[in-house]
Amino acid sequence: MVDYRRERGHFIISPTHPELYRWVTRQRRAWQLGSLDYPLEQELRRLGFPFEREDCEWEQRFAPILGYCRRSGRLPRPGSRYREWVEAQRAMLRARTLRPDRADRLKDIFAIPTAERSPSGRGG
Repeated sequence: MVDYRRERGHFIISPTHPELYRWVTRQRRAWQLGSLDYPLEQELRRLGFPFEREDCEWEQRFAPILGYCRRSGRLPRPGSRYREWVEAQRAMLRARTLRPDRADRLKDIFAIPTAERSPSGRGG
């Protein structure tokens, strides 16, 4: 689980990883039932594991954007399907209404040069 998160930057586990997918599903279910081992819950929380629906939805938005940024070396362009979400997160970050754990994860992708602020001034 830790290696998966380190390699991919997120916890969106697809059924194409059946053993890990089943493990994640069991942990979420145990958490919902209040039967998840407390030390395991604390460790998963420390890693940023999404237990609640809102967190899972945020991860599902963040994961493809992180992948895009890593592949392209830039933020999604204006008008792209991801840019609106990115701008909403940026606005919450500026307003200091974004949860600290999410802000920390977003700061890495916001440090990537964009067309608006590329070093050459010509866009990117």
